[in-house]
Amino acid sequence: MSTVIITVVSQQQEFSAGTETAGIKVALIGAGEQILTAAPYVAIFENVGPGQFAVFAQTIDLAGNALGEEITGWVTVDVPAETVAAVAAVVALAGATAEETAQAVQEVVAASPSADNEEAASVVTNVVTAQAEAVAIEEPAAAAAVTAAVSAVVAAAAEVVNDPEAVTEAILAAVAATPAVTDEDAVAEAIQAITDVVTAATGEAPTAEVYESIVAAVMAVPETVAIDVPAYLSIEVK
Repeated sequence: MSTVIITVVSQQQEFSAGTETAGIKVALIGAGEQILTAAPYVAIFENVGPGQFAVFAQTIDLAGNALGEEITGWVTVDVPAETVAAVAAVVALAGATAEETAQAVQEVVAASPSADNEEAASVVTNVVTAQAEAVAIEEPAAAAAVTAAVSAVVAAAAEVVNDPEAVTEAILAAVAATPAVTDEDAVAEAIQAITDVVTAATGEAPTAEVYESIVAAVMAVPETVAIDVPAYLSIEVK
């Protein structure tokens, strides 16, 4: 989990005479909002899971009405590198003993923000164990896609892991952000592995619609996302 620090630098704006401001409302969509009443205008959002988040900052009056122009931006919170590395090792696991497999799974689950939530930790354990016991994924693009799928579950907050729809969306988004799998055999292997990840994460086989989304995500070419952060909006992820 990460901490996102958003700083709104004062800018010159003109309002009607007599206007009283309540402060600046800063929203990290999906992670909450804060109203900042005095400079420095710094909003701190803690325990933010991986993903791409829209950022909005807006001066408001005492009634909560918008004043002046809205400031917008985007911030991407990545899955911790150590988590990705640990999951990648599990995806590539082959010929391991039961003890080695159990240890690899335990290390990944222990690093998850869901480790302290019994229900979510059980889901993460199921996902990682299923992958550890599956055939190792060797083709690089397929391995990256499966690693992203598993990492999305491992790195998600407990409330996401415990929500079948939310965790499925997190898996699909993570896979779509990896390079497209183009090798025919590897495509089939990746689709099956990610289908198994969704099944382990939700307790049910994917619907036809979700399966189609998995296929599309595996073969999708990631879009280039422009990070729109105006000079007067500073965003830092720790």
